Amino acid sequence: MKCNLLPLGYRQHHGLWQRPACLGLLLMLTVCLGAGLFFQYQLHREKAYYTDCLYPL
Repeated sequence: MKCNLLPLGYRQHHGLWQRPACLGLLLMLTVCLGAGLFFQYQLHREKAYYTDCLYPL
């Protein structure tokens, strides 16, 4: 049998907002990580282009 002696005001309620907030935060983190990887790849490609094609000129 479960006996909870805490008054209702002190109990922690896990509302419905916590799950969407966590999922939204995870989605934003994933998008930022993807954008960072994409820009790093673009910089690498541009550097390779300049060193391979334009440096010999």
